[in-house]
Amino acid sequence: MTSLKKGQKPKLKPNQLNIHGKKFEKLTNSVFHPLRLQLPIKWERIVDSAAAGNFIEARASDFELSVKSGQAGQPYRFLIECKASDQEATFAKCFKSLIKKKQLPKMRLAVRAGAIGLYFFHSVKTGEIEIWDFSQVKKAYYAKRTKFEDVPRYVVTVANFPIFARRVCQDPARFVRDILGG
Repeated sequence: MTSLKKGQKPKLKPNQLNIHGKKFEKLTNSVFHPLRLQLPIKWERIVDSAAAGNFIEARASDFELSVKSGQAGQPYRFLIECKASDQEATFAKCFKSLIKKKQLPKMRLAVRAGAIGLYFFHSVKTGEIEIWDFSQVKKAYYAKRTKFEDVPRYVVTVANFPIFARRVCQDPARFVRDILGG
């Protein structure tokens, strides 16, 4: 084992760099996945290139949630991308570095086709989960040299995350109307 110089951080393996992000994905899955047994939803984990050992291309999101709307063939379709940081308190400060270049265009295509794109951001520092709408992130992602000063659509604590998930799945129309402003 090599010794580190003063102020030098240990070199981490790629699978260790985003350990908090993987933990947040597992938390999100553990909150939404059981709801499929109680509510008319479909919850699906989308396998990405990192999870598949870089054998498949980048995906638009980590999860897809479909919720019955009451109209045949027209469920609410949410694409949910989970991001986390142990350094930043808000997604607004680090979203450009967390979203891969190929990821945003894929989400944009899905949103153009009618999906609702969401970014869930967990700040390890604050313990809060921010809910961001794709339209907010898209505008700021392509803007050069401008400070992103938007705020999340919703903020929830980790303890209240299961309550938030249930409410989204029970009444997606209200979530879209009241939280996303749609």
